[in-house]
Amino acid sequence: MNNTDKFIEKENQIRKIEEMCKHKLPEKFKELYLNNDIVMIGGKRCLALSEIILLMEASIEKDNLERYDFNNKVNQEAYCIERVPFMQDDRMNNVYIDYIPGNEGKVGQIITYGIETNDIMLCSNSFDEFKETMEAKPDIGENWLDYILMENLLDQWSKDTECWLNKNSVRNSTRKITGNNGEMLGELFVKDGIMNYEEYLKDDNNPRILYITKEAYTNAGEKGKEISNLADDTIDCVKGLFWSRLSEWTYGIQNTNKYEIYDFNKIKEGENGLNSKTEMEKALRRVAVINLKKSDGDTETNMNDLTGYFNSNNCKEKYINYLEEQINIINPQIIVCCGTFSIFNDIFKEKIEKGKSMKRINKFKLKYGEAFLIDYYHPSWPNSSELL
Repeated sequence: MNNTDKFIEKENQIRKIEEMCKHKLPEKFKELYLNNDIVMIGGKRCLALSEIILLMEASIEKDNLERYDFNNKVNQEAYCIERVPFMQDDRMNNVYIDYIPGNEGKVGQIITYGIETNDIMLCSNSFDEFKETMEAKPDIGENWLDYILMENLLDQWSKDTECWLNKNSVRNSTRKITGNNGEMLGELFVKDGIMNYEEYLKDDNNPRILYITKEAYTNAGEKGKEISNLADDTIDCVKGLFWSRLSEWTYGIQNTNKYEIYDFNKIKEGENGLNSKTEMEKALRRVAVINLKKSDGDTETNMNDLTGYFNSNNCKEKYINYLEEQINIINPQIIVCCGTFSIFNDIFKEKIEKGKSMKRINKFKLKYGEAFLIDYYHPSWPNSSELL
């Protein structure tokens, strides 16, 4: 088949897809498929047009599974001809252009569900936005869908300022972001979560660890950034007591098993090589870190500031939903509350099963399964490692 015949065949296939879904496909979508025999987005292969048609023909069968969407942006009817699949991850979760959104959603938004995911989840507001996010991280590897879901959640959260910007904060007068012309742009939203998706989600014997801390303290505000990324700001420049302690704890947890508890004195004696910056960075790439307060903080946390972010009557429920959804995307096996257990317990008391034999070790109910929940000290607390 020559190039002209191929082009005509692809035009016909695109026309058939549009007739099936009863909507016009995005222009950038059509452009990609018409100009490429193998379509890639961010280095990841897309479904062929023939594969899309087969999946759409199969989607006529209805699915009555109960599904969840906290922000009412996704219509929870699963298989529908008005959803166009175009990508699939290694876990058989499909990505769709959605033409039947929920009341708060957008026509043409990007959603996902499939074999592994029991809920229909929003990935991006549009195909163009999805493509831009994917191409910004071409090295993300096979766990690209987790990255997309987290980026979308944090993007929604950052725009929903009432759920992270405390106007009564004592920081408002000191931690403003200055624009290029000296104008005040507002407080800094700090993205957090999984430090390195490929390392964190590796299918091996190391547990997935989530550290929950109070607030970030970065210098991104002085650089004129409205949104900072915790992983980008720290993972390659490990320094200070906070991050070195987290790397020590991570190494110890990962080297503890049901037969032996790792001796943390070995870390101090330098037996494991954690004294090197490279080894510290390697340990941190295996974890997730989130802050209860998403706006930039200071060297010491003002507790009234911190609790004010989720005790506001205007946004308490939405804040809790954002936080819970973030934890579920991270899907940890071990959660370490770093001086944050009392607050975390107040927020999620109904999801916490208190420990009996060991009071500091509890269980937290996730969307799928549960995680150990450890009540521990902040990494910067002087004697926190002495107690390990």
